[in-house]
Amino acid sequence: MAAGTLIQTKTLDKVLAVAKGITGIGSSRAFQGYKRWTDAENKAGLIKALTAETQGYFHCMLKSAGSVDDTVADRPETFDIIGELQVGIAKDTSSDLNTAWELALSLSNALALNANFNEADRGLGIPQYCRFSLLNVDVVNKGGIMIFDFGMYGGGGIRFLDP
Repeated sequence: MAAGTLIQTKTLDKVLAVAKGITGIGSSRAFQGYKRWTDAENKAGLIKALTAETQGYFHCMLKSAGSVDDTVADRPETFDIIGELQVGIAKDTSSDLNTAWELALSLSNALALNANFNEADRGLGIPQYCRFSLLNVDVVNKGGIMIFDFGMYGGGGIRFLDP
């Protein structure tokens, strides 16, 4: 039986709440759904204006209403939450790049913690996995953006078993 829309929506809300609790993201830089930026906003400018490589914008949404992984016949149904973390880097140095990586790692680790998805969440389950990959580094004139893919573009992702 596929996970219900209510469970998926509540799980997405929980993922968003975990991201909002990460120092450097917070509630003002975490978004849900397809619309992340208004037409009047300069996305690259907003990200580059972040004051440290420990700050970023996180966006997440449901990949689909439920899907069956048919590569293994006995694998239960799953659903995926996908996301993207964008981090501004002030300088093109290895320490800046490493600090941005550490922010992505801390988000990934927090999303995978059992404590974030416990029985009190009434069936939200625990992520089967939480992975990310580096999609792009755009460094121009000693400042730029690192984009970490949590499944938005096919790499990584956050998968939940059908409760």
